[in-house]
Amino acid sequence: MPVRLGSTTRATTVGAWGRGSPCADAGANPRMAQDALDEDASRHLAEVLPFDLDGGPRQVDKPSAPNTGSGASPPVDMGAFERR
Repeated sequence: MPVRLGSTTRATTVGAWGRGSPCADAGANPRMAQDALDEDASRHLAEVLPFDLDGGPRQVDKPSAPNTGSGASPPVDMGAFERR
């Protein structure tokens, strides 16, 4: 059953999370998937995949969340979705 979060519909089975979650800005940037299929048509295949599972930007800084992840700032959120 999908749950509506803002303008995005996400399945509850993937663990959609809300404000204050420890998953915000806590992922590992070096472990992000590469854009091997050039999903953004930039002709750069060595970059990280720029989109989350909903097609939104993959790296969005949340000023209210501590940056506990690894890699260049902003750290990616844990999971398949980036909180916006």
